[in-house]
Parts: sequence; structure tokens; C-alpha cells
Amino acid sequence: MAPQIPVHRFRRPAIDCLYNAARLNETEVGNLLADGAAKLFAGKEPVGKTRHAEGSRVSVAGRSCFAKEYTLTKWYKRLWDQFVPNCQRNFSAGMRLLQAELPTATPLLAAALAGKGPRRQILVTDFCENTADLDEYIKKHSQSDRRRRIFAELAFLLSEFHCKGFYSQHLRAANILVAEENGSRSFCFIDLDRLGPNWFMPNAAFIGTVSRACFEFYEFLSPEEQQYLLRTCFDMALKQKIYRKHSQEQWFVNAVAFQIKKRKR
Repeated sequence: MAPQIPVHRFRRPAIDCLYNAARLNETEVGNLLADGAAKLFAGKEPVGKTRHAEGSRVSVAGRSCFAKEYTLTKWYKRLWDQFVPNCQRNFSAGMRLLQAELPTATPLLAAALAGKGPRRQILVTDFCENTADLDEYIKKHSQSDRRRRIFAELAFLLSEFHCKGFYSQHLRAANILVAEENGSRSFCFIDLDRLGPNWFMPNAAFIGTVSRACFEFYEFLSPEEQQYLLRTCFDMALKQKIYRKHSQEQWFVNAVAFQIKKRKR
């Protein structure tokens, strides 16, 4: 396990924030979040927008960081977030992944800001430079031998994620970033706010982890590549002792393929 990262809480009228005390101090956090986080977003560079969030490149303590502001569109999510804001769940998940020595963007702060209407929610992490979503990365590299090397590395990543006790209903290829430099790849988990333990039915949990990570690009693979991907994940699971019997391979392949088909509906 990695050394514990100190997490402190910053509370002021209209501000409730968790922050990484190894990287920021209370004064810096207060300055960043004052006046509706005006300093945090000064000179921001938009880098993406979805129905649920807007992302920006910002500068924090002279370093390039990623700031994500959530858009809550459903009433029950707004109700749930009155108790534990989504940005703080995401922050805590990132800290747990770091503690387990799994690759993720280091969280810096998660702030809920009260004002007119629903609370603003902001998550700030280190910026992942020169990355692509896993599904887009695999679609870009269509050469079969190259894809097989990617699949082997992905199988190891997912087995490590499982063996360190994790499961997430928000795991998907879009939440796994890939960076490549000088022919070497690195992976990074992001946005796993619904991160929980996999102690319940661990065999089924690993099937769910693989199907969630692969369903967005699975249909773009040839049948041979699909089989290679799933069998490679099973072989890694055998090495990691997630499964104990070689005879479970076909059952695993069929179960993952079935879940992928359900997720694509």
C-alpha cells in the first residue's frame, strides 16, 4: 500500500470542501474557492462537455489541472447529493485508488458551493496529458498484433483492480484513459465515484468488471479478437487466483459476452 495521503476538510459559509493536504493548504483552498471559485476558473480552457459535467483545464499552484463541474439533471441525484455530494464521492474514490497503488488522476479538491438553486459541485484533479479514452484508443489501433498487446495489458489492469478489492458500476472504457510514449502505454482510471468492494460474489464481480470495461469497443473487434480478449482476461484471472480451474474458461467467456450484449441494448 502507498503512504496515506492526508485529506482535510475546509468549511466556510456556502463552501464544503475536501482537499489533498499533501498538495494544498487551507489558505490556497480558500483563495481558489472565494467568490464562487473565481480564481480557480480564471483563464480556464474548456476541454469537454457532456450532459452531466463540463471540464476545463485550469492552473492550481502553477500546475496544469483538470476541473470538472457537475450538472445534476435528475431530482433523485440532487436529493442524494444533499447528503454526500457526487464530487466528494469521486474525490474519495480517487484517494482509495491511489492508496491501493492503482493508476488514477490525483485528486486535489472536491467542493460543493451553495448559492441560488442546486449546489455547484467541482472536482479538481491533476491533468492527464496526451491521453485517449480506451475505446477510442483501441479503435484507432486496428492492427491485430498491436491490439493483442493492448488486451494483455488491459487484462492485467482489470485483474489488479479486482484483486485489490474494487468494483464500480461506473467503470467503462470511457473512464479508462490511455497514454502512450515511446511505445510504452500507461492507463488511468477516472470518474469512479460509485466505487465499492467486490467481496460479494467475487467471481461474478470480475465478470462485471470485464464486461463494463469492454462493452463500448467490443462490437468493433473481429470475432477472433473478441475471443482473444476474453480468454486473455480469463488467463490473467487464473494467474491472479481469481479463478482456480481451467475448466471455467468457457463459462467465463460466455458470461462476459452475455453481459456485454445486455449493456449494448
